[in-house]
Amino acid sequence: MNVGSKLLLIGFLCGSSVLSSISSLFSLALLLHEIPWVYFQRNGVAIDQLERDIRKWHFRNCNF
Repeated sequence: MNVGSKLLLIGFLCGSSVLSSISSLFSLALLLHEIPWVYFQRNGVAIDQLERDIRKWHFRNCNF
């Protein structure tokens, strides 16, 4: 992903509500195969960890 599309993604995520940002990022990451598949091999605990990782990324990159 080039710098322009990263900036566009961050701008989009920062402009959206937190829940839609998390789902957008999750969908985009799945599409780009950037999420390690080990997350999906561990049932519900894995999904909770994934959501925490996405929230950490979002709040670190989008100052509210």
